[in-house]
Amino acid sequence: MATPAPAAAAPAATSSSSTPTLSSKLSGDKARNFLALLANELEPPYTLAAFEEFLRTREHSEENLEFLDAVKSYRTAAYAPDSADAKNAILQIIQTFVIPGAPKEVNCPNVIRKKLLEDVQQKGVTDPAVFAPAEAKTLELMRLSSFPHFCRFVEGKQGTSPSVDQRPAGHQ
Repeated sequence: MATPAPAAAAPAATSSSSTPTLSSKLSGDKARNFLALLANELEPPYTLAAFEEFLRTREHSEENLEFLDAVKSYRTAAYAPDSADAKNAILQIIQTFVIPGAPKEVNCPNVIRKKLLEDVQQKGVTDPAVFAPAEAKTLELMRLSSFPHFCRFVEGKQGTSPSVDQRPAGHQ
């Protein structure tokens, strides 16, 4: 998944102790914070590894992140267009994540799933862009559901809103 590098976060509101809290920072651009999490640019405890663990153990939805990683790997691989290797790789993603009943089936609207399956299985499309609608919906689902759940989980685990500087690493 090609995620743009998020811009440095704007200064956050502070808690009574003048320490930035996640809640105050998330009141701004939540989508940017989510992309920073996926790029592993947030400070602990808001790391990609912690998010992966949360998806696996709490939400049981790790397939979403695995799907995005598989598509990202496919996109960055140096496959010749329409080569046998490209076809095999794209079919592996389809069989693992997209077909109904797949071992790690992602939650994708039926209209997007049908179009993706038609393009790949019937038309033989191997262009990585074929995944764009499914990627977008998976990202949206994670941003609107999994990410807020993760943030609340971490805050609850900390007992209070943690003191976390959410600017991307190296921009402090």
